[in-house]
Formats: sequence, C-alpha cells, structure tokens
Amino acid sequence: MQVFVISDVGRIRYTYNSNLSEDAFKTLTQDPNQNNILLSVLEKKYFVKSQKNGNGDLIISVVPKIIVYQKIAFNILLFLMGAILIDAFLWWSLKYIFHNYTIHLKSMTNALNAISNGNLKTRVPVPEEEGELNTLATGINDMLNAIDQYVLQIYQLQLEQKDANMKALQSQINPHFLYNTLEYIRMYALNEGEKELANVVFSFASLLRNNISQESTVTLDKEFEFAEKYIYLYQMRFPDQIGYQLNLDDELKSMKVPKFIIQPLIENYFKHGIDLERFDNAVHIRADKDGERVEISVADNGTPLTEEQLKVINDKLVSQEVKPISGDRSIGLMNVKARMTGAFGTNFKMFVMNNQFKGVTVKMQIFLGE
Repeated sequence: MQVFVISDVGRIRYTYNSNLSEDAFKTLTQDPNQNNILLSVLEKKYFVKSQKNGNGDLIISVVPKIIVYQKIAFNILLFLMGAILIDAFLWWSLKYIFHNYTIHLKSMTNALNAISNGNLKTRVPVPEEEGELNTLATGINDMLNAIDQYVLQIYQLQLEQKDANMKALQSQINPHFLYNTLEYIRMYALNEGEKELANVVFSFASLLRNNISQESTVTLDKEFEFAEKYIYLYQMRFPDQIGYQLNLDDELKSMKVPKFIIQPLIENYFKHGIDLERFDNAVHIRADKDGERVEISVADNGTPLTEEQLKVINDKLVSQEVKPISGDRSIGLMNVKARMTGAFGTNFKMFVMNNQFKGVTVKMQIFLGE
C-alpha cells in the first residue's frame, strides 16, 4: 500500500512507500480541482481510496491491482492444494479402513462357509482392533462354542437315551421271566399245600412289581398295602419276634401321594432299630385326617435316638435342602422328604422324635387347606 497526502494546491506533503510511475505521480500533482477525474485514471491499475481531512488536504491510498490479484490467486491456490491434500488423505484413510473391513469380512465369510459345510470346529478370526467387527467375531465364536456344547450334550443325551431304552427293554424282559418263575413257585407251593410259602412268594412278587413300575404316585391305600407286604416278609423270617399294626382313615384311602414314602421309614426301623433278641418288636403305621391336616406316622419301639441325633436330623428336615445328610439312617428320611416336598411344597412338614415306647416316631404332616 502507498499513501499520499496532497495539499489543496496540488503539492505533495507526505508519501509512504511510494513507487508510483512518473505518469501516475504527475497525475497526483495536477490541479486539485481535477483530482476526482485524475483519480479515476489511477483506478485502472490501482485500487484507490481518497479522503479529505479538516484542513483541506487530500489523503490518497493506492494498492496495485496485480498484487491484490496475485495474493488472491495464491490464497486460492493454497486453499485448493490444502483441499486436495485433505481429500487425498481422507480417500486414502477410507480406502485403508474399508480395505481392512473387506479383508476381515472375507475371512469371516470364509469361516462361516466352512461352518455351514459341517466343519463346526472352525472359528471366525477376531480382528486385533477394537470395533464392530471385533465384537461381531467374538459373538459368533461364543455362539459356536455354545453350539458345540449343546451338540455334545444332545449327543450324550442320545447315548444315554439309547442306554436307557436298552435297560428299559432288559427291565421288561428280566422281570417278566422273574414273575413267571415266582408264579410257578407259588402255584407249586399251593399244590403241595404250602399256603404260607405261597403267600410269601405272592407278597414278594407284588413288592417287586411295585418297585419297578413306572408310576410315580399311588393312592395312600396302595402305599399301606405295600408297606404291609414288606413287614409281612420280615415277619415270616422272624414270626415270633415282630408285630405290626396299620390304621388308615377311610377318607384318606384314595389320596394320591408319591410312591415309597412309608417303606423307607420301615426299612430304617428294621435296619437300625429292631432288636431280634426281644420278642415284642412292633411297628405301628397310621394316617389320620383332622380338618385340613393329614398326619402320617410310623412309630416303633426300637432303639431311640440321642438328643444330638434328633437335633441334627430335624434341623436338616426343616431346612430347604434335600440332600441326604451323613449316616445311612437319614438317607431314607431325606429321600421321602424330597419327594413329598416336590408334591406338596411348603404345605408339607416332617420331623422325628422319640416316643413313649422307647422307640422312634416319624411324622409327616400335609396341610391341604393352605
């Protein structure tokens, strides 16, 4: 930029950075009255700005147009070059990113094709970079691991099912042969006049048939019947040493209960409580109904339990656990508790206590109205 201060008589009072041509300089020193005309001549090559101050002097600033155009052209060129560089960088970055995406997607597609062709051991390559593909590949691999586990479980279940079917077939063949044999022995005993032996064989065959039957529930009347047959077989072995009594409320005969809820309790007595040196061993089984409460009890006059044993067993019976506690005597109790709890839920209670006959009583209570 060049600056000139010209007096009202055409004299130049001050110049700054002046490099005007001689013709242009003469133009500025013409008659001040013609300045407006002369300034228009300067504007062909320069950008001109003029202003008069208070004392009549004219202040003129001029800038060569070519320099301004060069600056503009340079700035435009610089902007274009910057834009080209940025575009090139973005293009390269996107190409690099999408190239990696393409590679990872292709590898994932190849792995999935291999899996679809039956190679379930194939796994999708997981990209090292964190991102959507990493999450997707990890999720697919986790799913494949779960599928492998499910396939293994199903395969094992199929093997177990085949084994169970084979055992079921055997269980159908073997008992059939056994029943025929027992029936033959019973009929032979009857023919020989051995009614007592025939009754023993019949009771044993009935118990055996009940033990291997597939039904999970029976009527309480049937459960008492099986319990009586079980005691009867023991009584035949020790006819002068064991007595028993069963009392079942008529209203409860058709009540459905899980199978084998009384026999394990009687078995506990014969295994742990009976004293074969005595001649007054006895067991009493009863089921009563009092309003909405049903109570089933198995009482004996065998060996009582210590206070510590009673506490351990009753604490376990009150708890929510159904696992057998240590000791053979408790296994039958816990199994009965587990099946009765499964049938009646929280409406079932079970506890053990010593009785006035110096033996043990096991009580089961079912609350039908709750």
